[in-house]
Amino acid sequence: MSLTFDNLTTDAGLKQLDAYLLGRTFVFGVVPSKADLDLLALVTKCPDMAKYKAAARWFNYISDFTEAQRKRFGKSVLTVGLASAAAAAPAKKEAEGDAEDSDDMFGSDDDDEEEVVVVKKKKKRAVLGRSQIIFDIKPVDTEVDLEDLAEKVKEVVMADVPEFGARIEKLGDDRVSPGDICDWGEGHKICPIAFGICKLQVSCCVLDDLMGVDDVKDTLERLFGESIQSIDVAAMNKANALK
Repeated sequence: MSLTFDNLTTDAGLKQLDAYLLGRTFVFGVVPSKADLDLLALVTKCPDMAKYKAAARWFNYISDFTEAQRKRFGKSVLTVGLASAAAAAPAKKEAEGDAEDSDDMFGSDDDDEEEVVVVKKKKKRAVLGRSQIIFDIKPVDTEVDLEDLAEKVKEVVMADVPEFGARIEKLGDDRVSPGDICDWGEGHKICPIAFGICKLQVSCCVLDDLMGVDDVKDTLERLFGESIQSIDVAAMNKANALK
């Protein structure tokens, strides 16, 4: 899928951008992705907040991510570009075609015969459903550093676990990258419970065909069981599917 905008240094382009981002936190999906960085590169400066509130909010939010955080942004099925660049591609191809025709002035008469090409219609691939899950992680005691635990949890790459890596390989779908099986959210929360004890809230987006709630819980308990008393699901919602 592709998303194109007019010149983003003009009012027309910024109005188009503002309308698209109205009600959206990110360019595509529920977590930041490479699509946000591609669009950020096309917007040379923060849009006027008074005129383009949604665009300015998105620009400031994405700009606040550090370079290290941006490197962790996942790939996106959506490509972002300018309409002028998209229009230039077919024009270039047509020009190249004209050049080839002029070079064939003395070609064989057989070339005048119409060539019949049979194009098979591509079979539409099934949509891959995704879910966003928020986990409540309760520590064994107050001595557990929840900030440190949060960073360790979000560094876990589920695709590196042999069992889940095998599932990706068995699915054999080129739309799925290792980061898609379980994409951790950038942020986290530490919430008080009682008696000085707090819980950690982290979120992730998983591919339903490859991973479920129990898979995530079992993996975290296996890796950090000495620090965790329990893991519960605080919320679960459907996310944008991979098409």
